[in-house]
Order: sequence, then C-alpha cells, then structure tokens
Amino acid sequence: MMRRLPALALALTLSVLFTAGYGCTPKPGPALTPEQAREEKQDSMAAGYLQTAMQDMHDGRFLAPEEAETPLTKAAELDPELTDAFLYRAVARIQQEKWAGAELDLDRVIELDPDMPRAFYLRGFARLRQNKDTAALQDLTRCIELDDTRVDAYVQRGFLHNRAGQHQKAIDDFTQAIGMAPGRFDSYYQRGLANEALGRHYQAAQDFSNAIGADPSSSRAFAQRGKSYLRLNVFGRAIQDLRQAAQMDPGAPEYLEMLARAYAGREDYASALKAIRRALALARARNITDRVDIMERLNAEYTARFLHPEPLIP
Repeated sequence: MMRRLPALALALTLSVLFTAGYGCTPKPGPALTPEQAREEKQDSMAAGYLQTAMQDMHDGRFLAPEEAETPLTKAAELDPELTDAFLYRAVARIQQEKWAGAELDLDRVIELDPDMPRAFYLRGFARLRQNKDTAALQDLTRCIELDDTRVDAYVQRGFLHNRAGQHQKAIDDFTQAIGMAPGRFDSYYQRGLANEALGRHYQAAQDFSNAIGADPSSSRAFAQRGKSYLRLNVFGRAIQDLRQAAQMDPGAPEYLEMLARAYAGREDYASALKAIRRALALARARNITDRVDIMERLNAEYTARFLHPEPLIP
C-alpha cells in the first residue's frame, strides 16, 4: 500500500519539482570530507542537546536549571561556536548562583557576539553578585549603550551607584527605570535609599510610599519610611510605620530601636523603654554587638527620663 505524504510535505514536494524542473535529475553536490562530515554530525548533535535543554525553559527561566546545565554543556563542548549554548548555560548557572561559571560563559558569548545587550547585562549582574563592582558597572553601561530600553540594566547600575556612594547618579538611573516601568518595587525602594542618603527625607518618604504600594508586604519599606518620618520629626507617622515593620518582622531589633527613638521623640518614655528593651534582648540573642552598646545607652537615657521627667515650665 502506498503511504500518503502529509499535505504540507506534498506541497513542498510539488514546489521543489516545479522550481527545479519536473523530471530533472538533481546534480549531486560535492562530497563531504571525513572531517567535514564529522563536524556536521557534531553540530547536529549540539543543536539537539540545545533543543533538549530549551524544552525546560519557561518565561526566561529553567524549571530545573541543574538538569538543563548538562545538555547545554554537551552542546557547548560539541560546538564551541554555538552562542546560545553558552548563553543559556550562563542563565542556568545564574539561577543556581554559580556566578563565576556564568561569568566565564558570558565571556565566551561576548567574544562570539560583541554587540549582544543581554550578554552584557547578565555578565554585569554576575559580576555584581561577586562584588566586582567596577567591571559590573562597565558591563551594565555597555548594555545600556547597546539598548537603552532595558529597565533591569538601569536598576542594577543604580544599585551599584548607591553602593559606591554616588547617590545622585543612582537617583538618575532609578528615575529612568521608573519612567519605563512605574510599578517596580526595587526602583522606588532604591531611589528612596538614595534620597535618604542625601538628606532628602521627604522625597525618600514619598519613594518608600510608592514602594509600599508596589509591595505592601515589605517590612523594610515600612521601616525605611518610618525612618524618614523620624528624621522629619513626624513622630506619629514614624511610630505607625515602625510598629508595622516590627510586627511584620519581629526578629529585627533595628526596627524596635527606631521605634523606641520615635516614642522618645514624643516623650513617651514608657513605650520607648518597652521597645528598646525588646530590641536589646534581640540584639544580644543574635549577637549584634555593634548595636548593643548603643541600645544600652538609650535604655539608660530613657530610664532616667521616665523616672525623673523634666518639670513642666508654666
């Protein structure tokens, strides 16, 4: 019995016949040398391994990166010119926090394709996580030069600027990122930190408010906004935020310390004492020695003020 070709295959067959000339016998191409045949087979196998790995990728991430790394390694070994094998192995390694290995893969990607924005972004991120800040900054800047629409590149470069104390440059990057993607928590939060570092407490409070809007479950955003209000001497709102942060993260003595300071700002030394003593107990339990001495001094100060309040001036 004759096996029928699928419709698509039949159409392609007819197309070839009419293009080449019906009934013509095609001329054989030049025979491959054994070396060429071997290379062709390796390239084909490498493409197969790459395809196998990519079946596990969804929304730009591997579901099982440690498993995807194996066929990607085989693909890279079989075809050292296969850019995607190195690129996606770097992605798999980044997911596993194998930063040095990812950096090496991205070195190869950039060698093969020196104008790929994604490769510079990923290498910059891998270097950032290894505290190679200067090299990371160069990569992220190059990424933005090649593609100035990559929001993540502005965010990560802004983070590096903040870490280097270049807060105005950080604000510029985060402002750019917010303009392109207004709903991101990290852009508002990091810009708030930069504004706070520059003494712009009101602007910082606004940024942290936007960060809370993007992620209402973030205790650190509440704590930072409370800190900004504390520095603005808006003690009531500082207390609300710092109390919320302490409730969300009861193991953070720094939140309780700031809460104690906010209570003290309102001269509510009874509440300040409760907060600072809880903070002191947590700091001792967690062996946070650099804060224990400060908290002990605050405890002594608030105790004295509670026991001997200053007389009211008529």
